[in-house]
Amino acid sequence: MKDYNSFVPEVLFRLYSLRPVVIDDGCSRSSDERHHVTNSGVTHSTSPHPGILTAYAVIETQRAFYVLQPFICYTVSDLVTFSPSKLKEDTCNTRLFILFEVLQAIKHLHSLGISIYDLSLKMIAIDDQLWARVIPSTAAIVGNFVAGAAADDCSGGAPSLLENGQSGTPLFNRFQPSDFSSVVQKWVYHEISNFDYLMYLNGLAGRSVNDPNHYPVLPWVIDFSSPCGNYRDLTRTKYRLNKGDEQLDLTYDVSNPESIMRGAGQTPFHVSDFLSDITYYVYNARRMSKEILCKFVRPRWVPNHYPISLQRLYDWTPDECIPEFFTDPEIFVSIHDDLPDLELPPWAKSAEEFVRVHREILESDEVSNDLHHWIDLTFGYKLSGSAAVISKNICLQLVDHHKQLLNHGVVQLFNSPHPPRHQQSSLLSRDGHRSVLEQRNSAPSVGTALPRSFFNPLAELDQLEALYEFSVRATNALPRVRKQKQGNKRGRLQALVARDMQTIGCLIVELFMPKIWALNLPDSSLCKRYEHARRICQAHFNELPLCIRHCVVFLLNLGEAWNPGEEIKDGLGEVFQYPSVGLDGLPPPNIDVLLHPSFGLISFPPYFDSLYTCLRRVKSLSAEGCSPSDVRSGAENQKVSLMTNLLTRISYKMGLDGLSLVIPHILELLNDHTTSVQCAWSLFYPVAQSLGPSASAQYLLQPLVNLFDNEDTTVKYLKIYHRSFVNQLIVRFGLDVFLNNFSTLLIEAVSGYKNFDSAGIGCHAEAFVNDVDAREVTDQADDPAVESIHYFAEDLNGEADKFLQDDVFDGDLAERDGPEEDVISIESGGHLSRDILSPALDSERKASANFDSLSVGSDNVAMAGSVVDEAGDGDVHDSGNDSDGIFISVTPQKVNLSSGASLVGADSGDYNVGNVAAETIKWLTHRLGPVLTTKHISRNLLRMLTLCYIGEEQLSSLNVHGLFPSTTNKYIVGDKQSRLLLECLSFIATLYGEHIIQLQYLQHVKELVPTFSKNFTTKSEAGLIGCLVIVLNIIPYMSDALLVDILKEILFAGVLLPLMDIISSDQLSFPSGSLARRVACYRMIDVLCIISLRIGFEGTRQLMTLPIQKFFEGFSRVHDGKMALTDVEASKSPCSASRQRKEEQVVDAERDQDREALHEVRFNLGSNQFTVDVAATRHKRQSSLGALKQHSLSPSTLANNGAEDPVSNSGAGSRDRICKELRETFTPDMAHSAYIPICKLAGGIHIEQHLSNDDLIRQLCSLYDQSLMGQQVQVPQQVPDLERGSLHATSIADSSAYTGSTLRTPALLAGDANFEDSLIVEGNKIRIRRDSHLEGDQGHSRTSILFSGTESAVLRNPDMKADTRRHLRGNWLAYWEHEVGLNDRVRDFNLKQISLQSFHGHTNAIRCLHVLDNENSFISASKDRTVKLWSLRNYGDGSEKSRVGCQWTYSRHKKAVFSIVFLDSIRLVASCDGSIHIWDPFMGMAVKQINTGKSYTVSVMSALPAPSSTILTASTDSVLRFIDARCGRFSHQFRTSVVPPGVIKGTAVSPDGRTVAVGFSTGLVSTLDLRTGYLLSTWKAHEAEIIEMKSFDSRRFVTSALDQTMSIWRYEDSKPSSSVKGLTEPAHWFSFYKDTVVAGGASSKIFVGSCLESTAEVSCTKLKSDILRGNLSALAILPLNRLLMIGSDHGDIRLLA
Repeated sequence: MKDYNSFVPEVLFRLYSLRPVVIDDGCSRSSDERHHVTNSGVTHSTSPHPGILTAYAVIETQRAFYVLQPFICYTVSDLVTFSPSKLKEDTCNTRLFILFEVLQAIKHLHSLGISIYDLSLKMIAIDDQLWARVIPSTAAIVGNFVAGAAADDCSGGAPSLLENGQSGTPLFNRFQPSDFSSVVQKWVYHEISNFDYLMYLNGLAGRSVNDPNHYPVLPWVIDFSSPCGNYRDLTRTKYRLNKGDEQLDLTYDVSNPESIMRGAGQTPFHVSDFLSDITYYVYNARRMSKEILCKFVRPRWVPNHYPISLQRLYDWTPDECIPEFFTDPEIFVSIHDDLPDLELPPWAKSAEEFVRVHREILESDEVSNDLHHWIDLTFGYKLSGSAAVISKNICLQLVDHHKQLLNHGVVQLFNSPHPPRHQQSSLLSRDGHRSVLEQRNSAPSVGTALPRSFFNPLAELDQLEALYEFSVRATNALPRVRKQKQGNKRGRLQALVARDMQTIGCLIVELFMPKIWALNLPDSSLCKRYEHARRICQAHFNELPLCIRHCVVFLLNLGEAWNPGEEIKDGLGEVFQYPSVGLDGLPPPNIDVLLHPSFGLISFPPYFDSLYTCLRRVKSLSAEGCSPSDVRSGAENQKVSLMTNLLTRISYKMGLDGLSLVIPHILELLNDHTTSVQCAWSLFYPVAQSLGPSASAQYLLQPLVNLFDNEDTTVKYLKIYHRSFVNQLIVRFGLDVFLNNFSTLLIEAVSGYKNFDSAGIGCHAEAFVNDVDAREVTDQADDPAVESIHYFAEDLNGEADKFLQDDVFDGDLAERDGPEEDVISIESGGHLSRDILSPALDSERKASANFDSLSVGSDNVAMAGSVVDEAGDGDVHDSGNDSDGIFISVTPQKVNLSSGASLVGADSGDYNVGNVAAETIKWLTHRLGPVLTTKHISRNLLRMLTLCYIGEEQLSSLNVHGLFPSTTNKYIVGDKQSRLLLECLSFIATLYGEHIIQLQYLQHVKELVPTFSKNFTTKSEAGLIGCLVIVLNIIPYMSDALLVDILKEILFAGVLLPLMDIISSDQLSFPSGSLARRVACYRMIDVLCIISLRIGFEGTRQLMTLPIQKFFEGFSRVHDGKMALTDVEASKSPCSASRQRKEEQVVDAERDQDREALHEVRFNLGSNQFTVDVAATRHKRQSSLGALKQHSLSPSTLANNGAEDPVSNSGAGSRDRICKELRETFTPDMAHSAYIPICKLAGGIHIEQHLSNDDLIRQLCSLYDQSLMGQQVQVPQQVPDLERGSLHATSIADSSAYTGSTLRTPALLAGDANFEDSLIVEGNKIRIRRDSHLEGDQGHSRTSILFSGTESAVLRNPDMKADTRRHLRGNWLAYWEHEVGLNDRVRDFNLKQISLQSFHGHTNAIRCLHVLDNENSFISASKDRTVKLWSLRNYGDGSEKSRVGCQWTYSRHKKAVFSIVFLDSIRLVASCDGSIHIWDPFMGMAVKQINTGKSYTVSVMSALPAPSSTILTASTDSVLRFIDARCGRFSHQFRTSVVPPGVIKGTAVSPDGRTVAVGFSTGLVSTLDLRTGYLLSTWKAHEAEIIEMKSFDSRRFVTSALDQTMSIWRYEDSKPSSSVKGLTEPAHWFSFYKDTVVAGGASSKIFVGSCLESTAEVSCTKLKSDILRGNLSALAILPLNRLLMIGSDHGDIRLLA
């Protein structure tokens, strides 16, 4: 035997790869060894095994070795006891993998030469990902190795570290848990006290005095309701006594409308817990520190919040008592100065007396007689089943099916009634045995159990029977003490291995049968554990899972007799010896035999080994993750790579059960910010493909939503906002789930809230996204033309990633008439050949690509100072001009604005998440169609626009140009943030036409404006500015006819005039002060100017006079005395000082005769010129100067006009604030910014004649001009270049308009004569001549004067006419208006017979229609032996002329095709004409053709729901055959009946893939379990042949028959759920819209009825002859768009609304 001090460090080093740190140098060790250990410190030889609980350090002192290990939150014992739902009771896969993990860890320990000793479930740590780590019992291992002697197995053996740490009080050590039967017997016959027995039960339930969350509970035995107290009713829980039955019913009866648990998903219950942690701290409030009480009870210390007396405490708490109230008088004594001692009942003179009497009451006969009822309520059978319902004792933790790990909770120890305590004599009088309580209270209490009034001679026998029945049911043993015998000693090594194998056998029984094992917790010795396990297996052998039966029989030696009375007492404590040749000729068991698949002892799935190897490596990387951030990031990325490789190799083998083991680890990566993006990018598609839509939403939806919702983004986030990843979300979650969860988050990203700090990484971000774009084959999508079924991820094997590809449906579909070619050409790369695409499609793709390059790259954008090269080569030249505009200097070959470019310019140097999200939104808009785009995209874009202007930070000025058309060039931060939102809105308008602008954009603004006057908040302020920005940006996208039509009633009366009232209001205060008012004024000026530009010179005079007058009235309100300043304010005002300088300058100008004080801007119609009058007389200058001095802005005038505004009802402070806002808003600068452009647009004479305060405005402009001249501004002598100049080049800001020279404006107004001539006044309405041509470029010169930017795009955006094929008109417009106006909660399907699209190409009857989940594509099968692929796009006006040709045709069928199914998991189509053809709709190629032969012809075909890739087929022989589409082979078959019930006419597979219903020609229906093939039931459903059946949900399916009946059935039984009544003919085809069934008959009738209400009427609609030519032959529903698709026997397909 080695020296102890040398052996122990060796064992610890093998376990933890750590060398001890020597603290005390006095240990008996050689100096060389001690020196080596001390210098080495904590050193690692190799990485510790992740299946073994790690140690932080090993410390050696003179007396002991200390191992520092992490805190263990949960163990496997906690998992099976408190969180059994996490183990998936319907499958053993999770328990098997936990066992596999444990066996692998044991294998590692055995390889190190270390035994597991008495390993139990409490010694196996587990985390949320269900990764198990064995906690070695180092003390027991070392004790066994060092002593080398026999350890007494039956006495418990050497205690482990865990046992030493959780030993508790001596109350728990008096009996072993395995002695339960004998302990019950002792309590029944008064051999142990009530207190000791209750503490023993608490120990069995895992309750410990060291755990406040799981503290022992005892009953309150008296209620303190009287001075002497009354006995408490032990047949009811304390919770029920405290809350009352009525309140418990409210939490349990979810059907009660008054119940607080009536919401969806609520779990009915009565009791939440028997002792909460808060109650524990309140009980001990007198002995706990204030810090602890403030942490766990209430954050603020208030002594009055704690009950002052024991009676108040009892009345307050719904929880049970704790042992201290029976044992510890100190609990009543307070350690706090401000909290008095807990008051005692009147009958107790001291705390000691109360404890003594309270304990006597607990042991009294009255309590003993009813204590078994309380035990049943707290630990027994009244915790579950009907007994719990009757007792109102349904505990929440036992029924909520929680899946989070817990280490405390309610534990049910037994399932049968607990025996009562034995009564000494039923004839004894109560008077002779009165307790202390009764001696103080002569009157019996209400809760007292009265003595028996008769003698029962069978009482003793009844109690004995109850005891024996309980012992047999609860412990599988009779209540008797067994003698144990001594066994023989064996060799040390074989005995150690044998002991470990026997421990593993017990461990397996504990893990797989926890409910039966609950009474024998693993604190017992191995002998007692083995005895109990053997007894359980013999009594419940059939309940053992098949996968472990063989192993349990082998390890526990169940085939051999064993005498439990004989105990083997050798030093190693093995229970029995394994024979040399065991079961089935196997050798004695060891860990390798258990794990080797060839022995087959445990049926582990074949992928367990690969899965464990991968997860072990991942856990090892996690253990190494405490390194620097860059190293840790590399380790985290390796985790993602490991998981990706694993899923690539074995995901198809794992199934849902296997994936459920991987998902917790994937969720951990998704929730870690260092790996979340990479994990989503690499793992989402393969995992979601294997899970299916439903399970994917359950596990992955919320983590991905959190990922998109994260605002702390990096450059990596560009990946997940790219359309390639967004398309994966649509494909795998479904379009409906995507729109409801991700559309808003995408729009938030467009607004810039998710942008990262792009300083220094802008070019890298562009390169990053360009790399993503380059890796796409085209643009990804799930439109059936070009989509790869492979997921895309980081390239781990050096191969190129395969991306999902974009649709090819953007071509000129409206012009494609007739059938397509039978075969489509595919290039070598798997792409559609360009030669089959129309020129329009090709050009559109080029435009889209060029637009992307414009948005991303910086080579195609020239900033200020660049002009377009007139030679047309597209090169950018620096003009050297410091103009304020931004010019896009690219040739049309490089940029095509029809692809969605708006007036909003893109800043190529600031490419961020918002830019990627905006491109994704545009791509998404193409695919969704007008209805879904309006409901989910544009509506949220408009709402998000308001958020861009909230707060003063968003209103701060920004020194940029060209964000959108503006005469003032006053941009703010919010304008930059809203740039991409406006770009997306403009893209939608160009795609779907101006009706989007009229009926949604303007309607949104019109509905928003009235809300501002009600409650003007910060959001209202931002909404006001947003409304003006919307109007400003949508004007160029309106036609002249639309603009004139909405100008007066909508723009003026509904928007601009109310907004002007708010801006100039002296009763509303802007939350952001004058800053927000000024921004609103500037935007109002921009709106007025751009409208004036559009309607021309005369149009402005006719239509714009009222808005202009309204706007300038605000200046009069401020400067005509209503908002006067005080003398002090005026003297301190900057305007006052500036005004004084202006007056001095005017006097100097009069003296020197070289300057003009006032300037009159005139427009000469004959010369087409603006002139500034310099011939004014001196008298006029003097009068003007006098008027200036006497104006309300002068100090003298301000002093005399200090009257308050009589309209204001606000306080003085608010009034002053409003006045200050108005004065700071309507300034000379503002007057100049508005007056000069409007004079140019409407004429100075017209403005002078119609503005009542024209003189005031001119004076304010003069003040502004004088301020500029005071800065000695250089006046240019030559007229600026109007063709390229900006506003500042010609405005009064440069003072060129005030020099006395004429400002010539060539063709400034001549072009507007066309507009003037085209206006026709009819009554009070103005309209446009039909023969007028106003859509060309008019007013270019005026545009260049007033706006900076591309002239042709400012007034009339050319994109609106670039491609009008998808503009809403005709029937499409009517349908869109109807759907947008409907409430989202409307669940009815109302067929209006509005024809939207015609699809022509088939030459014979349509047999089947299948619409893909994205609702932008569908597939049709026909009798003409073809299957065609179609695009769903809004082309044309819905008339017969709006025909659409198909995209691709599959023509390899030789007979009529009658069925098509889409396999969602592998994205393939299967079509059937008797034989089955599998083909790829996205690549346009055949995959597999399955010829069934002459003996078997498929008559019915359906697909199992995702993630399955199986096709279900049926034939005339009443047999269901299953085909694996991945390999194209038959996998298995099920027989539907012993006796053939007829020909199979239809099948319905439940969405969960567990059940299939089969309908026969005889009207019979059979249901089968798809997992086992078991025939569940068969019944007569109809009196005639069944013609159609479909699944409605996971529980119900619908059948229709020739007897004109339609019924809804439940899968689990043969009872009908409801029926659809009112059919006048058989329903040959039907589909579902929410809760509604839409059916069609052969005579072209459509029936609509409810599937849930049998009493609901069925509506019938006869299809019009002009809608459907011939008879109805197929039907399909587009639920998201609320559309009906029908096919006729003539080969026509119609889309109806």
